[in-house]
Amino acid sequence: MAKRNELLSVTGVDTVIGAGVTLKGNLISDGDIIIDGHLTGDVQTSGTVKLGVNAVVKAKIRATDVAVGGNLEGDIEAEGEASIGETGRVTGDITAAQLVIQAGGLFSGRSRTTRQRELEPPTSDSSES
Repeated sequence: MAKRNELLSVTGVDTVIGAGVTLKGNLISDGDIIIDGHLTGDVQTSGTVKLGVNAVVKAKIRATDVAVGGNLEGDIEAEGEASIGETGRVTGDITAAQLVIQAGGLFSGRSRTTRQRELEPPTSDSSES
């Protein structure tokens, strides 16, 4: 019998909201999320969130990485990278370790970059010879 991932032809993604789907409510996951439909609510995951070109999302998104190819009205908090693709449009504030906006991508809001990890202070050699 075929496994669920083989039947759906989806591997490595825990949640997919397709182009014909409208969802109202909060979405919380530990895995990766792909949204290509309509979503109103908040999204939180320790994985990656990808918004496809058909996505129309009104939400605050908290994730490790966020990639926007559709329309997002809301804030992004990414521990790693937040990216806006050439078809992406973001209206809201972005806080991330790295922000990438491709040519054609639109961003209206404030951005703040953070360190992904705190840098360790240099160690000094306290031994004397």
